[in-house]
Amino acid sequence: AVSGYSHARDNRVYVHTGPRETYLFQTMGPCPDLGWAENIGLDPATAGPSCTGIDIDLIVPSTIGPRRCPVAMIRKLAPGEKEAR
Repeated sequence: AVSGYSHARDNRVYVHTGPRETYLFQTMGPCPDLGWAENIGLDPATAGPSCTGIDIDLIVPSTIGPRRCPVAMIRKLAPGEKEAR
């Protein structure tokens, strides 16, 4: 379960799934409003588990309605690895 997220930079976001589990998501291209969104959604394109990212979209609220930002890569941060800002 997702417990929160934080913006990394450009087209990246950190998704927190537990007290010590964080994943870095990178979108396929620019994702306007990602850095300003107060919340985001995850929409899996398939019913199976997500491993590479190509089967999930970020849903980002914007002034013109929700934007779908396809995810190109998901990587779990190693224990002790710091989030880059």
